[in-house]
Amino acid sequence: MNEKNLISVVIPTYNRARVILRAINSVIRQTYTNFELIVVDDGSTDDTKKIVLSIQDERIRYEYQKNQGAQVARNTGLNMAQGKYVAFLDSDDEWAETFLFEAKKKFEGDKTIGCVYCLMGSKDSVEKVDTFYNPLQGDIYCEALEQGYITAPSSLIIRKSCFDAIGNWDTSFCACQDDDMCFRLAKHFRFALIPKVLCVVHTDDYNSETRISASKARVANGWWQLWNKYENEVLRYCGARTMGKHYLNCAWHFAKANNVSMRDEAISRAMKLCDFETGCDNFLKTISPKALYCYGAGEYARNIAKYLLTHKYRIEAFLVSDANLNDKTLLDIPVIDISALDNKGDFSVLLATSKKYHGDIKKTLDSFGIDNVYAISEEFYNWMRVYVMRRKKGG
Repeated sequence: MNEKNLISVVIPTYNRARVILRAINSVIRQTYTNFELIVVDDGSTDDTKKIVLSIQDERIRYEYQKNQGAQVARNTGLNMAQGKYVAFLDSDDEWAETFLFEAKKKFEGDKTIGCVYCLMGSKDSVEKVDTFYNPLQGDIYCEALEQGYITAPSSLIIRKSCFDAIGNWDTSFCACQDDDMCFRLAKHFRFALIPKVLCVVHTDDYNSETRISASKARVANGWWQLWNKYENEVLRYCGARTMGKHYLNCAWHFAKANNVSMRDEAISRAMKLCDFETGCDNFLKTISPKALYCYGAGEYARNIAKYLLTHKYRIEAFLVSDANLNDKTLLDIPVIDISALDNKGDFSVLLATSKKYHGDIKKTLDSFGIDNVYAISEEFYNWMRVYVMRRKKGG
């Protein structure tokens, strides 16, 4: 291996014999070949070791350790890394073959950059790829704290020298350790974005017991730990409303984990920072239509509708843009194609979908001459779904 511009790739793994070869092959196929691949086996009891050692490639190094968690495995790989840059690929994900090449080009084009990441996609068992999240670049610390997320480790390459300033992965986190790492990096270093989907997260293994996300309790506790750690930073850079929004998100996760006491603690903290209930109700009163429609018919729409119904708002129908409707009703309210809507009269449309779809939806509504359109902010939606979940759980 050429030590100059060497990239160290670290794959932490635990009982992923079924999928790890996919990840390793995606590294081996890289068009940029000056890399070392360190596979850190975190105590696997399946055939992971056998599979890794069967691959004949001198760039691959295998390290076995007793089971201690993904972040410990990442630190093991980081301490072994000899490269100028370090990448962390989860063992059930994969890269496009140009990922390392394009990342190196970004680093060489701007010496002030500490981290490079690409867009990500998710691929299910039928190989459908969807991109997700709002990408940020440059000096992104404030934006990252506001958004609450930057990227997942598999899409990120970091100058190894950055770790001298921020330290290794925080092994105290039970979940969200990747968000903590990204925030620490963003506070000190600039990020560059490759605006292409060069990393794919496979959802066919999402329910595996080896995934952190499979435990609702661990996820909830991870978010709680993260926002307790960064509360002062969020208040300083983003304000009380943003911090309250993050605590509402914690409340939602605790509700899903059936942890009522922590759900209520998170709600209490959120409401001390901002009165979301009053703000949400005041927003809805400003709409004041004779008829109210909700665009969307998924979980997002269901949470909004339940809140509206419990607050005595009437919903005429849910609007969709798909003529082949699977469901004719939602909460006993009609689901209709937008083309069937008579756009005469006084009515409003409330966008009941994720923010990332709002641009396209507004274009669709505009094409039908509908311009009385309202979007619920993320923090108001967080309040609505927590309110609905709290009533459902009896409290």
